[in-house]
Amino acid sequence: MLAHTDDVNPCVSQLSRPSPGNLLRRCLYLVRRYRFQEMVAADPRAAMGYLQCQLAAVVDQNDSQETEEVGGPGMLGSVARECWVVWPGNAG
Repeated sequence: MLAHTDDVNPCVSQLSRPSPGNLLRRCLYLVRRYRFQEMVAADPRAAMGYLQCQLAAVVDQNDSQETEEVGGPGMLGSVARECWVVWPGNAG
């Protein structure tokens, strides 16, 4: 038996189109996140400043995935490891 189109399945959420502003913010976030990842290998100290000023400015604080990506051990940990390696006085 086929379900009528009037029947709504409570387990299925509604899809919605993102606003142009949110779409632009998400694109900026992805581009800046990629740029940050490139900077970590080249200049970890500059990458930390970029993370704090440029990347953090476009993070959606209501999106737990984005805030975890930026504030979690992934990005910050990669900068900390790189800074430790290049810090003056650290051998190997």
